Amino acid sequence: MSKIYLFDLFDTILNDLSCDFDAGLKIFWERHFADRCSFEDISAYSVEMYNYLHQVQSTGTEFCFATDEVPMYCKKYGVEPFALSEEEEWQMIYAVGKEEFREDTKSLLDRLEAVWLNAKGEANVDNLPIRIITKMSELL
Repeated sequence: MSKIYLFDLFDTILNDLSCDFDAGLKIFWERHFADRCSFEDISAYSVEMYNYLHQVQSTGTEFCFATDEVPMYCKKYGVEPFALSEEEEWQMIYAVGKEEFREDTKSLLDRLEAVWLNAKGEANVDNLPIRIITKMSELL
């Protein structure tokens, strides 16, 4: 079964209930850095990294947490570099924001599914009435 990730940039299908970056950072810290630094230390470093991220992205360059940022945390705190699993990254992202579906989301997803699948139940990408974004820079 394929996984589908929906990015709701303008609150069109989800209502934001809360956003707490530290909740996701705490999971990251507990699993990988708790024996190397305090949560306050890594939280302060995450602010530096956030500012650096914006600098890099302002040049049009991609900067991914899992592949670009994690090694920088490892170097800073003397941890052997590691790869985040997709599951771990999802848990961190899920902890940051709490959302609920808007009232009309179910009917929207049902309509998209109807367009996506052909009569044989096979995926038909050409019929999908949305643009698939592969880089954040494509949104600008």
